[in-house]
Amino acid sequence: MDRMWKVCAVCGSGDVTFANTASGWLAGQEYMCKNCGYVGPLLIEVDSEEKERMQKRHKAASGKGTFK
Repeated sequence: MDRMWKVCAVCGSGDVTFANTASGWLAGQEYMCKNCGYVGPLLIEVDSEEKERMQKRHKAASGKGTFK
């Protein structure tokens, strides 16, 4: 069975931490991606192959100014 990864919904990076928000108990937990800067409540769970595809797509798109 392939390992499942929780990754950033924007760039596919696994370098995601909890965002420090004072309202986390009221509004729900938010995550922060150290790779692309995404902050939000959504992470996705993918297998290793999809993680690599997401990272390649983000890298290609970020060079065109689509992200950031």
